[in-house]
Amino acid sequence: MSNNAPTSLADLYPGRFLKGGHLLNKGRDYFTLTIDRVWREDLANDGDSRKKNPPDIKALVSFRETPMQHIMPKINAVCFAAMFGSDVRTWGGKRVSLYATDKLMPYGGSVGEDRFCVRVYGSPEIDAPVSVEYRPPKHRAIRMTMRPTGKPAPEPAPKPLEAAEAAPKLAGDALAKHRKRLRAKAGEFGNEEAAEAAYRWALRQAVGLSDDAEVHLSDLTEAEAQDAYERLRAEAPG
Repeated sequence: MSNNAPTSLADLYPGRFLKGGHLLNKGRDYFTLTIDRVWREDLANDGDSRKKNPPDIKALVSFRETPMQHIMPKINAVCFAAMFGSDVRTWGGKRVSLYATDKLMPYGGSVGEDRFCVRVYGSPEIDAPVSVEYRPPKHRAIRMTMRPTGKPAPEPAPKPLEAAEAAPKLAGDALAKHRKRLRAKAGEFGNEEAAEAAYRWALRQAVGLSDDAEVHLSDLTEAEAQDAYERLRAEAPG
């Protein structure tokens, strides 16, 4: 999240608060930060005692790795509580993985990177997925899954020579067929950037490679391409 090599408008003008733009275009699915403290603050007058605006009390979170603070909406607080417990006094020192999305209650009417919100991906503190449900006022319930982020992807098991020979890599019509269906399913994740990230994530997951590995569909077998599709289908919004 260093701003020394900016990749977004938010990086150029970082300000006090963490924005979705700070997490974009970094080649990573999420960023893991350590919670320093949680408190409530009146942001209506921006520290200017001369202003007389009505109170605007927000929940704030600070982190050990960055001076930027997070204005924590209730949807994120519910995720924190599901992973760390409802006593906010115990959240200090816990690690949380955050990402940017324009799917989970984005800022209405915003365009560009301003439409992206900071949301909770998971935490290294959990050993298994945690289901979370948030019910915003007058809206349908939002269901999310918090993911463990503390363990590296397992190394793929070595394949016997016979199996490798019996399962050739995709090519020709088979490659075109799987590319079309994978791209279509990835398109359900939102804009072009989100769709590309979902597509690349599925390919890496199908062959058990780490988050920064480069994988092409032509590197996969028929079974691995099907596995990638099933992973996209399981994670697709809605």
